[in-house]
Amino acid sequence: MDTSIITGKKQGLKQLGLGILGAGLILTANAQESTTTEQESELRDMVVTASRMEEPSLDVPANTTIITAGDIADTTATSVPEVLQDLAGVEVSSWLGTGRSTSVDIRGFGETAGANTLVLVDGRRINSPTLSGVDWSTVPLERIKRIEVIRGGASVMYGDNATGGVVNIITKKGATEHTLDTDTTVGSYDYFKQSLTLSGNLDQDWFYNFNGSYTDTDGYRDNGYFRNKTTGLRLGYDPDSLFSIDLSAGIKNDSYGLPGSIPEGDDPESTNAPNDFAETQEYYAQVTPQIEFSDGSKLSLGLKLRNSEQYSEWKSMMSVNEFKLYEWGISPQYTFDISNWGIDHRITLGVDYYSSDMHEIKSYLPPLDRHRHEAGYYVNDKITLLPSKLYLDAGYRRARVNYDFSDGKHDAFDIDAANLGLTYRYADKSKLFASFDRSYRTMRLDELGGLLARGKLLPPQITNHYQAGIQHHFNDKLTVSTTIFEINTDDEIFFDPKTYTNKNYQETCRRGIELEIEANPHEKVEIFANYTWMRPELGRGSYEGNEIPGVSRNSGSIGLKMYPMKNMTIDTRARWADGKNLISDWNNNLGEEWNDDYVVWDMLISYDISSFTIYAGVNNILDEEYAEYGSYYAGKANIYPSPDRNFITGIRFTKTF
Repeated sequence: MDTSIITGKKQGLKQLGLGILGAGLILTANAQESTTTEQESELRDMVVTASRMEEPSLDVPANTTIITAGDIADTTATSVPEVLQDLAGVEVSSWLGTGRSTSVDIRGFGETAGANTLVLVDGRRINSPTLSGVDWSTVPLERIKRIEVIRGGASVMYGDNATGGVVNIITKKGATEHTLDTDTTVGSYDYFKQSLTLSGNLDQDWFYNFNGSYTDTDGYRDNGYFRNKTTGLRLGYDPDSLFSIDLSAGIKNDSYGLPGSIPEGDDPESTNAPNDFAETQEYYAQVTPQIEFSDGSKLSLGLKLRNSEQYSEWKSMMSVNEFKLYEWGISPQYTFDISNWGIDHRITLGVDYYSSDMHEIKSYLPPLDRHRHEAGYYVNDKITLLPSKLYLDAGYRRARVNYDFSDGKHDAFDIDAANLGLTYRYADKSKLFASFDRSYRTMRLDELGGLLARGKLLPPQITNHYQAGIQHHFNDKLTVSTTIFEINTDDEIFFDPKTYTNKNYQETCRRGIELEIEANPHEKVEIFANYTWMRPELGRGSYEGNEIPGVSRNSGSIGLKMYPMKNMTIDTRARWADGKNLISDWNNNLGEEWNDDYVVWDMLISYDISSFTIYAGVNNILDEEYAEYGSYYAGKANIYPSPDRNFITGIRFTKTF
């Protein structure tokens, strides 16, 4: 491979990125207000994730990002991870390039990101209690109203997994009129996706949203296929009165190839596992009745259920795995306002109970049934020290996690979580904030022992997360944000390749800075840019002084959205990363040799014609050769190549009746 060509591409694309930013700034003459609609602006102003109740994002003592359905539709993204990959402090690593097996890492947890980034759909956790991670393909993009990303610990409000941050996917309810939406997309690698949505309301009190979608692609690599069927329903009763209820449910079935890793330098489309594959069947439901009393207090009861079956054949390793998961939970919550000595408090009290049963059917070791349940109570107080100016958040959770395994192993762990945050809104759309969060993550059901034998139950890891930042709104044309953070973890759960076992690492430390710019220099131009600096360090323990694998030291994104003519939108964006060690390379043996820095540039053009939207896009415009994910095994790099230049095009149709 001629590295001078790749280097030239990187240099050219970096210059192009600066050119994009410069071109947008030149257009600042006679700047007018942004084309962002009032509705989209309102969606960005409010969040529900930070405190499990709706509040202005400017009142939250954390770095937050809100992505709307309009933002998603303007990009080439076909999955939620692809939507998130341009955010500061968020690193996305795809194994298969199809959106099926993808890690979304908030603030540098690397290999265990799936257990340290909490993912919710309408407040329902979708993190698996096993090492299979988050199935991002459960919710297709067309169902999403907005995505909220909260960086920082959140175990007080959510318990397990919320150590690096939280991603909350909020789906659409009913439309104001009976509406039919269809979306057909085709693209490279024989990509095809068809979705259909029916939504509306009845008598202004009942709402409904029904969606079905099918995705089929051969994938970039040999044996990289992905077939996915999803059906989702959201139904509710929401009058302007005492009682409301919200029901969501869905079914998904998928099958996909497992091309595995290849040695560095091999044909990136090749595979050493042409017959490995996996299948998943899942259904889920959630119902949330709520009573809102005349004094404004609210009582809700969240009931959650998820059952799934996963089957995989690793013929390259002569292994078959099959298991069933049964999960359910209940989360009563009461929120009320009080005032003492002229100081207003909004208090949230709640209880969470989650139960997970894993029934192992086939495995390379004797099958083992495993049960985990977590029960906890929490309280959070949002104190208004100065009306519309100064807020103090303080909270506490007490939880108990129990494990029972069919081989006789059992144990229980008592865990405390706490948070303290201060937010000062010193000017319009501007804030200073600082916070501390004590959070935790517990052992997954299949993290017992290692690959060759089953060992002891692991105690939970405890994380202290500190962050401070400023978001300054200069005017309607420019907002700049800076956040610094430090994350100290004791007993971090990880897989040790020296002993082939899962164990606790004594101490780790992550430090970082997130810089973000949003500019609207002209009514037809929107610009964003961000940069993240990260230092993930291993402290006291067997790998002391090394860096945590799978985390980029430097990363950033830049994007430009233009409206060159009526009904046309052009969205172009580029992302860059460097300085990542291979997964499992705790000794940093290869350093950065396996993975030079890479820059990937994408673009989408869309045009509205009456009830139709026609769009076309290209990913990896300059055909960069790169890999987001790779592992260290047998003294060498084993990589999962990312897709080369590829194209999509499609048409959306909306009809009200």
